[in-house]
Amino acid sequence: MGNKKKGKGGNSVEKARAKAAKKAKQERSADKKAAKSQNKRDNQLLTSTSKGGKGSGAGAGGGGKGGKGKKPVDDEQDLDALLEQFRESWAAEHAVSEEKLSGPPSRRANATFTACPNGNDLWLIGGEYFDGDRANFYADVYRYSPDKNEWRSYSSPNQPGPRSAHQVVATAQAGGLLWLFGGEFASPRMTSFHHYRDLWVFSIASHSWERIETKVKPSARSGHRMAAWKQYLILFGGFIDTGARTTYLNDCWVFDTLDYKWTELKSNPIRWPSPRSGFSFLSTPEGIVLYGGYVKRYVKGQRTQGVALDDIWFLSTTTGGTSPQPLEPAAWTWAKRRRVGYYPNPARSGTTMALWANRAMGVLFGGVTDTEADEETMESEFWKDLYAYNLAGTGRWVSLNLKRPKKKAGGGGGAAAKERRRREAEEAARRRKEEEEEEERKYQEEEEEEDSDSDEDEDEEDEEEKERLRAIEQARAAREAEAKAQSRDDAGPVDANRDANGATSISESGAPNGKEATPAPAEDDDADDPQRTVPRERYNAMLAVQRNTLYLYGGIWENNNREYTMDDFYTLDLSKMERYVCLRECPIDTLEWNESDSEDESGSGSDSDSDSSSSSSSESGDDAEQEGIEYVAGNDSGDEGDIMAALEGDDEAAKLAAEELEARRKQKAAEQEELRKKAQAFMGVAKDTTRTQEDILSTPYPGENLRTFYDRTKEYWAQTAHTSGESQHRGKELRRDGFTMAEKRYEEYKPILEEIERIQAQAGLDAAEARNANARPGIAGGGPGVDSRNRR
Repeated sequence: MGNKKKGKGGNSVEKARAKAAKKAKQERSADKKAAKSQNKRDNQLLTSTSKGGKGSGAGAGGGGKGGKGKKPVDDEQDLDALLEQFRESWAAEHAVSEEKLSGPPSRRANATFTACPNGNDLWLIGGEYFDGDRANFYADVYRYSPDKNEWRSYSSPNQPGPRSAHQVVATAQAGGLLWLFGGEFASPRMTSFHHYRDLWVFSIASHSWERIETKVKPSARSGHRMAAWKQYLILFGGFIDTGARTTYLNDCWVFDTLDYKWTELKSNPIRWPSPRSGFSFLSTPEGIVLYGGYVKRYVKGQRTQGVALDDIWFLSTTTGGTSPQPLEPAAWTWAKRRRVGYYPNPARSGTTMALWANRAMGVLFGGVTDTEADEETMESEFWKDLYAYNLAGTGRWVSLNLKRPKKKAGGGGGAAAKERRRREAEEAARRRKEEEEEEERKYQEEEEEEDSDSDEDEDEEDEEEKERLRAIEQARAAREAEAKAQSRDDAGPVDANRDANGATSISESGAPNGKEATPAPAEDDDADDPQRTVPRERYNAMLAVQRNTLYLYGGIWENNNREYTMDDFYTLDLSKMERYVCLRECPIDTLEWNESDSEDESGSGSDSDSDSSSSSSSESGDDAEQEGIEYVAGNDSGDEGDIMAALEGDDEAAKLAAEELEARRKQKAAEQEELRKKAQAFMGVAKDTTRTQEDILSTPYPGENLRTFYDRTKEYWAQTAHTSGESQHRGKELRRDGFTMAEKRYEEYKPILEEIERIQAQAGLDAAEARNANARPGIAGGGPGVDSRNRR
């Protein structure tokens, strides 16, 4: 009775205890449910990962009551299993495969070639190879060990994707790191492009990659450059190709390798380098030097203009003075430098400059100069000369020339060499004497046969005799020149060819400014001539300097519309400058070039068009002759002779007839001149200042089939299809729409082109005029010029 009453009245303390106990019970119940749910999820995860049945993972503990369900695993055991699973997965992703190669990597361009910051090795990453038909992009990582002359490759599942035109810079921290940013990847037919904006770091010690993720970072790009200064990575410029046009950049970003953050530099826009790609970007203790580059300039109504830049800029990162102090990136400033010394002249694109740290210099090789001979013709000149830029102070250019080895006393180059040359001269003289005797014997036999043939016409006999005498004289002159070349001693030192600015251009033939010339026979015989070791002209070569040795790998060499990717490998001791050493040759006759299927298709169609044009022209000519429309050469003179013969004896009539014939001749000459002017105006020989570049680009040339017309103007048609609104496509589809527009325009002009061919035949344009009329941009100089994607 008392208990009941007590409970009825209630005790506040007991009530509070009861509430607390109830709440604690509820919390324990909730915790148990949560733990049970978590264990269930973990058991499912481990069961699916182990792909096991019974007795694997967390389910190995057996079943529950009646075999239903699984017994929850212990928390510590579950975490250990998860950690082990994570370790195994990470190890699989970062497993590195190493392979020793029998020789250098496969042929490629636009890869990176970087000197190891903590050793003697060099690292080659990525690249592309285009054979005229298809493009292959690579993600390979290669290491070259000069001490062993050995190549090794490294690969792992976790590494950057295939790319070219990216950038890699090395830092010495953590045993050596290689930082990679950006680049591009394209479809095999190069109709669509993808640009990267990812940042990766490669550990030279572990040969493993790590991707660096940041919220703020530069935009996607290719053709940019990077340099390392203290703990910062500085990135500048580049381009992005959308398929319709190429946009060039001039933004500058800084990545701090300590806090892993990107920062964009923004300062005075007036004192700032212009947009560009493919430039040189080298680090100095006081800042960063920027030189040259390339940019395509688009002017409405005009053809795209490719411009090679040769300006020099300096990004100051210190306070300056006798004891410079580093500045924060926000305080860095740009300043333009003057060109001083023997600088590369004329300006060129596709040059490569590597840092020679031991001398605080940049070493530059090769390049290409594209010159517009006129508004429709592009000439390309390729280089193989070597320059150095002194980075310290205000900078100064110097020309690096190979030294000719000194000859021993007497100028003979050694007794053995002298004896060898003497024997070669004697052998050449013996062969020359035998050839002369044989030639004389044949000549006497032919002369006797001619004397016995009394029916042979004397004029024909005299002409043949003159031809034989000329041939004999030419052969004798050639043998004498060969004998002189073989008997001469080694030539003395040859002065380096210098241009107006003192810059040296070393060419294969020793001609100034890299132009071809007939090599001197004596120098060809001089095995010690260092000029014979200079690599072939090229642009976009891969350069690196390790200690005092320059390494040169590959590059691009052009011939007509073909861009050959080279894979030769050279070294040069910069401290001695004696001769290049070829580690791997690349014979030009082994280079391959395949026409693309699309070009073949358009070419086959256009070839048939060309054939039909020729056929219709010929048929029209036959019909015209039958109807008496076209005059046959020589008819006028015959008619004149007949008329004058008929009127002989009638002076007055003969005078009138002569005046009439003279008037006819003048009229025909005027008509001929008018036809010539029409043909010249149609064919672009006459300089018509009223024609716009757009009109020139959209008009086929006489003798130009559909294939060559589209190859010359494909960039214009892609841009036209994009800007006109007729195409909403990108990449391959956009280029296809552009080809459709070009084909339509060609069909519109086809009758006019046929008429122009007839006008040309009537006007009698000579070969030189025809060549000038049909000259196309990028052809005359032996290269694609501004249309080349490697010029970007």
